[in-house]
Amino acid sequence: MFEKVDTPRINIYDSKTNEYYGRANFPVTTDVEDSLLQIVNYGRTPEQIILQDITFLSASSKFVPP
Repeated sequence: MFEKVDTPRINIYDSKTNEYYGRANFPVTTDVEDSLLQIVNYGRTPEQIILQDITFLSASSKFVPP
């Protein structure tokens, strides 16, 4: 059982083409940490996870930020 999330990162892909857009480290708020722990510990899919202030590393030249 995991109790804490430290320095999470996410790899982003286009859902239609499966093209790799880039990787990002992101800050952990209490809500995000709780959602991630639900995934890891219980296999539950959260209704949503909102990630803010993300900088992509090695971003694809085709990636256009929202």
